[in-house]
Parts: sequence; structure tokens; C-alpha cells
Amino acid sequence: MKQHSVSEKIKFSTLNFQLSTFLLIAVLFALPLKAQVTIGKDSIPHEFSVLELSTDILKGGLRLPQLSTTQREALLNTHNDSIDAQGLVIYNIDTNCLEFWANGKWINLCEATPFDPSTFALGTGTWTGRTCFDVALSNSGYACGNLAGRTWKADFNDPAINVQTYTFTPTSQISKLQFVYVESSTGLIVQNLDYDKAYETTLNNAGPFTVTLTYKQSLNNSAKGLTNANPLTVKIYAIYNDKPDGSGTKTVSELTANIKDCNCCGAMTSSGWLNIMCHNLGANYSLDPYEFIQGNPNGDGTDGTLGAMYQWGRQTDGHQFRNSSVSSTQNDTPIPNVFMAGNTDWRVNTNDNLWMDSQKTASDPCPTGWRIPSSAQWQTIISSNTWTWIQGKGCKIGDSLFLPAAGLRDWHTPNTIGSVGDDASYWSTTTSPTVLSNPLSAYHYSYDMYFYYSSPNVSYSTTEDTDRAHGVSVRCIANSGTEPTP
Repeated sequence: MKQHSVSEKIKFSTLNFQLSTFLLIAVLFALPLKAQVTIGKDSIPHEFSVLELSTDILKGGLRLPQLSTTQREALLNTHNDSIDAQGLVIYNIDTNCLEFWANGKWINLCEATPFDPSTFALGTGTWTGRTCFDVALSNSGYACGNLAGRTWKADFNDPAINVQTYTFTPTSQISKLQFVYVESSTGLIVQNLDYDKAYETTLNNAGPFTVTLTYKQSLNNSAKGLTNANPLTVKIYAIYNDKPDGSGTKTVSELTANIKDCNCCGAMTSSGWLNIMCHNLGANYSLDPYEFIQGNPNGDGTDGTLGAMYQWGRQTDGHQFRNSSVSSTQNDTPIPNVFMAGNTDWRVNTNDNLWMDSQKTASDPCPTGWRIPSSAQWQTIISSNTWTWIQGKGCKIGDSLFLPAAGLRDWHTPNTIGSVGDDASYWSTTTSPTVLSNPLSAYHYSYDMYFYYSSPNVSYSTTEDTDRAHGVSVRCIANSGTEPTP
């Protein structure tokens, strides 16, 4: 029998070991991928567990990967897997804390409230970026607008819609900024959030700071059928230290984006986005709200986009039609279908509470869920947006609102509508402190928002003393308060 040398035996054993190892690995990889495992105990895992660790036999714990902050950042930068890395957990040896990757950032579990930025102090600053998306698939009609006219459609398969950049600019220098988002339906809206992680350690920074949000393409289906009452929302938070040197407190500024199947009309305000009806009250709601369509100049206004002309404090009772009959009667009881042009106020006795700043009243003609804005609300719409005059038509406010130059129905000459295409007045709920006295009575004014073009700019005022008997346009805003009792 042939004898093998020691070295040959070693080579043979090594070959057997390598072959056995290869076969073992092959068998393991051939096992079903859904298999569950228990380590440290001879038992079957619970049905909800993929992996269970037991200390019945050997006492010990699970030691996670130990990384510095620099190594942590390099981990995702190297592999470019910021989306697939959701749920990745490490132990940060710089902060001595567990951290996991979620919502486009590392969450430090040593922080008391990592998921509730709304508990931080409210900061000040401005945001830019698209905050309303209409998938325009259904809900054709009055509240959401005619489907054919909803041309500003959001198709989340389009990269120009799917990826949005938002910019936050604080009012003064800050430090250590980070961005976080919170979804109304977790996991349904956002694919990824990304920003320069250097923001998190930078001091003495006045911005602006940008963050890129990638929306999920599935939103085309997820948002179908949703209205202004139940949109999908994502809140983007800028969380920062309010002192330039980092010695202050955590502060937050918030931006909310809405995704729905309903017309996106509105504007930014100092408090964030404000939903505003797409049309003037009394307009033809099936027409494109971004177009100036006069219709019959001698008609009632329902065949165009200019809408009705309301007297201050009155409900929708027919008087608001642009060609309603006229009476010089002055009465504390409104006369249906009649434009009451007897004096500065259509009433004999002034009533400042027919429309109110503090709450929606029963006389407010706006439909349920909407109200007439106050003078202060008009002011913040003006100051928070770019107003662009469209010659002979009106003003575009930001990217999501158009106010037609619908003119004015002066009670002195009530059978004509003046200044159509040149200027416009829109009622506010705010009463003016100015009082017009005469030998018989004292008449009060109310404020409207008045605008016109004075080259090269748009001129406007939110404190224009206006006779309450004038016929003025009404544009409703979302009502955040309670509805009046009928």
C-alpha cells in the first residue's frame, strides 16, 4: 500500500475541509430565505421573529458595529444606499449612543424626543418650495375645480414633480441645523430626504439652507380621491440651535406640503401655507381659475371667472349678481335680489358684527369650511408672495393663485361695473375706525384689499376705507375655526 507523506496528508485534509466548507455554505444558501433562527437556545422562534437571541445557556448581549461619526457618514456616502439603509443601526463611539438611519437622517436615541420636533421652541424664518400637489385624477366639481381645468397637475412619475427642493432662511444667524420630516401616513409619502450634513455642526450660519425631498411615485394612486378635507401631508422641520455659537436651545420651523386630488389654490403667509378658494364667489367654477374670463359684460357674472359683487355684511341672497335690480332703499333688513344703494351703508343702523375677524359669522357668504379673510390676512398674503400683474386681467400671486381685476360696483352708479380689467377690490371682514358723519347719521366703513397696476409695480392696500354699500368681490380662505350655527 502506498504511504502518504505528512505534507500530503495535510494537503489532503485541507482539501477535504475546503470542500466540506464549500458544501456546507452551498447547503445553507440553498435553505429557504424565509427561515427563522434562534441562537443560544434549542427552540423555535416566535412567528413574528426572523432572529431571536437567547441567554438561557450563555449570558451576554448583542454588540453592534462601533463607528465614529466620520466612519458613519462614510458608510452611506461610499455605498450610496441612503434609501435602502432605512433602519440601519450602529453604536456611535463619539456620542456613546445608539443611532439608526430613518427619514433621511441619523436618529440619536440618547435624545429625549427624536420624533417630536413640534415640542421644541417655535423659531422664525421663511421657506420656499412647492407645498401643494394635485394629482388631478377625479373629484371634478365645485370645491375641487373642474377636472379639465386643473392643468397644474402633479404627476409623481415626472422627476420635476417627484424631486422637490425646499429652502429655509432664518431671520438671524443660527447653528447646528438638521432637517426632519413627519408624514401623516407613515411610509406612504416620502422616499428620501437629503441635505448637507455639514449643517449639523456648522456655527454662525445665516443660511439659506436647502433640503431635497424625493416623493414616492406611488402617490399618484395613494392621493386619488382625496380632497381639501383629507389630504396626505408631510411636515418638514428645520431644527436648529437658536444661538450662532451653539449655546442656545433647540428651535424649530415648520413647512407643510399637501398631496391631494383637488385643485391647489392658495398662497404662503407668515404662518405657512393658506388654502384659498380657486374662484371668486359667484364665478363659473368649471372654468380655469387662472384665466380672466369676463363672460357677458351685462350678465350676472356666473358665466365667467370674475364672480359676484357683495355688499359688506350680506349673505348670498341674489343681491350679489352683477346685474341685480337696484333700489335706493336703506333698511336694516336686507332685501333679497336687490342691490340696496340708498347711502354709504345699505343699513340704517351700522352693525360691525355682521362679518368678524375673530370668527366666521352666519352672514358670511363663504361655503362650509371657508370664510372671508381679515385685513391682516390679506396683508400677510401680500407680504409673503410675489405679485405679478397680467395686463388687462389681474394679479398672479406666487404660483398657485390668480385674482382677476373684477372691478367695483359703486353704489353711486350701481347699474355699471367700473374698472373691469384695470383694478379690483376684495372684501375683508375688518371694520375701519373711520366714521363718516352727516346731520342724520354716522356711517362706518370697512376695509377691502384693493390693487391696481402702477408701472412698473403692482400697488395694493389692505386698509382701503370702502363704503359698505359698494359691491365688492369675495375670495374665501380656509376656515380654521368653528362654523356658525345655522
